[in-house]
This record gives sequence, C-alpha cells and structure tokens, in this order.
Amino acid sequence: MKKTDQGDEHEDLAEDREHRILAARFRSSTLGMLPDVIGVEDLDTLNVLLELTINAFWHAKVMRDAGKDRAAVIQALRATWMFFAGFRTMLKGQLYAPLQDALDGIRALDKALVVPLLIPAKKPLGGRAKDTGSRRVFVDLVVFVVNLLQWHGFTANEARTLVARRLQELGVEPSREAKSKTERGTTSITAGTVKYWCTRARANKDGDIITAYFMNSSTRDVFAPKNKPSPAERERLRRRVLEEMLPFITQLPGARPKKES
Repeated sequence: MKKTDQGDEHEDLAEDREHRILAARFRSSTLGMLPDVIGVEDLDTLNVLLELTINAFWHAKVMRDAGKDRAAVIQALRATWMFFAGFRTMLKGQLYAPLQDALDGIRALDKALVVPLLIPAKKPLGGRAKDTGSRRVFVDLVVFVVNLLQWHGFTANEARTLVARRLQELGVEPSREAKSKTERGTTSITAGTVKYWCTRARANKDGDIITAYFMNSSTRDVFAPKNKPSPAERERLRRRVLEEMLPFITQLPGARPKKES
C-alpha cells in the first residue's frame, strides 16, 4: 500500500472513531429523551444534544474543506439524524426514516451500488438548467425580505427596487433560470429579476417546503407589524435590510449562481 493510501486510511479510521464517540455520547444521554414541547427541565438534555450536533457538523465541514465531499455529506446526515432522534416522537414513530434512506443510499455508493432513490431522473428535452438547492434558498430569503418591506408599508415596486439595487452593490448576479424573458442578456439584478423571483415563489410549482414556509400566511402573522408602522419604523427596517439582512444573505453559498450538472 502506498504511503498516501495509508495516510488516508488512518484519517478515515480516526474519523470513524470520532463518530463512534459522538454516537455513544448521544445514545447514553439524549436518544429519545426529549418531548415535543421543551420545558425548563429538558434544557440540559437539549443543550447536550445541540453540542453533539454542532460538533458533528463542524467535523463535516472539515471533511468538506479537505475535499471529502461524500464523507462530509454522510457525516452531516448522521448529525441531522442524531438531532431528530433525540426527540421521543421522532424516534418512536421513526419519522426520520426518509433521512435514513438518503444516508443508506449515499453510503451504498462506496460499494459501487446505486439505490433507486439516487438514480437520476431522465433529463427533459430543451429547457434551462435548474437552480441549485442553495440558490433556491437564497432566492426564497430575498423574496422574504421583499415581503417584509411590503408588510411594513413599502409598495411592491419600492421593495423590489430597493432590494435589487442593494444586491447589485453586493455583487449578486442572476442565474439563467432567475431571469425573465426580457432580461436574459443582462448580467445584473434588476427590479424585474426580483419580481420574477417573487412570482415564482408564490407559484411554488415544485412544492418546495422552504418556499412554502416563507410564503405561508402564518409567517406573515409572525413577522408583520400588528399596527401601521410609523415613518421612523419604516426607515429603521429599510436600514436594517440594507445594512444587515441583505449583506448576511449574500454570504450564503447560493448568492452566487451555480447550475446543476
């Protein structure tokens, strides 16, 4: 065996050992211990579970940064399973089963097996490349910001224009799918681009659960003001959107368009 292969094998063994330690701590302290509604008496258990989950995700990031993408995804799925299995209902009802299916399918790839779940769908003839999942999350957050501005008294056009100009300043570009028919030769975000995003989010033809959350009326009930905002409140929100919210959103991976292969 080559020296580099031995090094990789030792790293893999160390990673597997660390996962087993995390899993052992999880099983002994939090597995199925948490109720659906968290009370004060459950906070210690929840904090232990959060610590284990965050540590596992940090480990996944280290693997991803090292170019071990598949191992990183497996670790992240394990961490997600570990978190939700800490809740009694999730464990008893095996509500994590779809997550386990994805984990098993990805692990099968290491054995040169492709389970039906991971067999690619046939590519439709014609059409444009779809945005990636991370790009769609970014777009959903931008749409949410537009809605937030409108809930606070900005007109739709004011909100879209405000957001588009700030995204231009932050260097965000539209992906091919995000552009309206009149903008497919442009390379910058416009109010028309943002309007197209809003229209697509309202339609939500793919039934995306994150899009559905941001477009749900209950979300408006949580974030919309109960009374008509004063001019000072509108100005505070405008500054928060420009100086905090949009700069934060543009740090997400999906802020830079990337097509599915």
